[in-house]
This record gives sequence, structure tokens and C-alpha cells, in this order.
Amino acid sequence: MHLERKENRVWCVRIKLEGRWTRRSLRTKNKREAQRRMTQLDLTGQVQERLEKAVKRWLKEQENRDLTDRHFSDLRLIGRELSEAFGSQYVSKVQRCHLLPWIQEKPRRLRLARAFFRWCVTCDLRLNDPCLGIARYINKPERVPTPRISDLKIEALLADLNKYASNIYPLVKFLSETGVRSIDATRIYWRDVGEGRVLIKPGKGKGHTRFIPATIGSPARLPGSLVFGLTKNQLEGAWRRFKMNHERWKGTSLHSLRVAVNSRLVEQGHEALARAMLGHSSVDMTAHYMRLYEA
Repeated sequence: MHLERKENRVWCVRIKLEGRWTRRSLRTKNKREAQRRMTQLDLTGQVQERLEKAVKRWLKEQENRDLTDRHFSDLRLIGRELSEAFGSQYVSKVQRCHLLPWIQEKPRRLRLARAFFRWCVTCDLRLNDPCLGIARYINKPERVPTPRISDLKIEALLADLNKYASNIYPLVKFLSETGVRSIDATRIYWRDVGEGRVLIKPGKGKGHTRFIPATIGSPARLPGSLVFGLTKNQLEGAWRRFKMNHERWKGTSLHSLRVAVNSRLVEQGHEALARAMLGHSSVDMTAHYMRLYEA
């Protein structure tokens, strides 16, 4: 290993891996600190750090992100479980064969463990994600059908939201009328609102950009501001708190509103409109939603 200085004056180390020279940044402009950090590297350029210490750093970084209380609680739980199982090991030494039985014990661990180890890769604590390939060995639980929700129940839900969670009432009412995905509704800006129609711009791999017939108040706002003023995480957090405080809505999901809109339109003979409103790519998907409603 050789210590070098890049053009931006940040120190890095040159390492020969599999016959090829590569550079790893030491993320400091101080030579003494760079020398100290170099002594912590192994021959592959990975920082030798105990997993328990890495978990603490990872969680500290997550505190600065816009996460719901539930999500951050899940991260702390997986951090604690990782530390209990592998805390004394170096991060770079944890392999798939170590993680497999641990994840098979509780399959829910896989998704968040991957998030942690991907972070480790970006921090040069290891070369790859040891969770890759584990999913094929995990028995996936059967998919639970979306609970049916009638129009009368939707009216009661909206009444309760208007009374107890008015901050999310306009957005949920919009979902119940249009069937738009909740995440897409949180991305609507006032510049996307026209007279009697709204532009829906879904995320990658989730439907297609389209106009839908809908009216959202008066667009007398800044074009660059969000219509409903909520991010995805803020909506999910508020919805979760509402359900915790109102037992009757405990098993209700925002997605059930999408299923209900689809079924309502199909029953009225408007299958083409259902596909356009919900952004379905095929008739099969519209039929799938109808089957969920009838289940």
C-alpha cells in the first residue's frame, strides 16, 4: 500500500487488488490522520472496524434523514440484533454463510440488514454486500389480499379523518376519489394542477405519466410547492398514528382505497376509465384489482 495525495488535496491509498492497482480515499487532507487511517486498513483497503461500532455510526447518520418514527425504530431494532449476533466481528469478515441462518430465523431482517451492509460498502468497510443471494433461500410468506372497504366505510373513514387527522384528510379524500397511489399523490405540485385535471408523475416502474380528471381546490399557490404539503414519510407516519388511536381502522390500508376506486368504476362499466385513472398497463391488472376487491 502507498499513500498518495489527489488533486483536491485529499489523501488516498494505492492498493494492488487481483493484479490491478486501485485507489481508496482516506477522506482527510491531514497527512498524520491519513497515516493513522492507513494503519486501520487490511490488504484489500477495507477499514477494519468492529460491527458494533459500525452500527452505531450508521444509526447516527440515519438520525439526520427524514424517516418516520416506525422506520427509525426498525433500524434500531436491526442494529441491535446485528450487534448481538456479530458485534465483536470485523465488518469485512462477516460472510453470507454467517448471515443466512440468522436471516432464515427471522426473514424480516433481510431488507434492513442489506441497507446496513450497503452503507458499509460506501464507507469502505467491505468490498461487497454479503446479503446478496440470500433471498433465494428465504421462504416468502403468502400475500394477504387487500381488505375490502365499501363506499359507506370510506365515508365514515373520511369523517373521522376530517375530525381527528385533518392534516391528511385532503390527501386521503383525493385517493378515495381517484385511486392514485399514495406515493404519487405526495409528489403532486401546484404546477401539475389544471382546470378539471391533474398531472400524475409516478415513480420509476410504477405506471406512466398521465392526466386524470380531478379538481383540487384553487391553485392560488406557488407552482413549485406541494399540493398536499406532505412527503411520503410524513403521510405514512400520520396515517399510522391515526390508526393506532382509532381501533376500527387498524386493518385498513391506503391501498384499499385504490382497490375500491378500481372496483367502483369497473362495476359501472368504465373499465377503460379505471385503467386510465389508476395507470394500469393492461386489462389484466384491472381485473386483478377487481379480484382483490371480491376476495
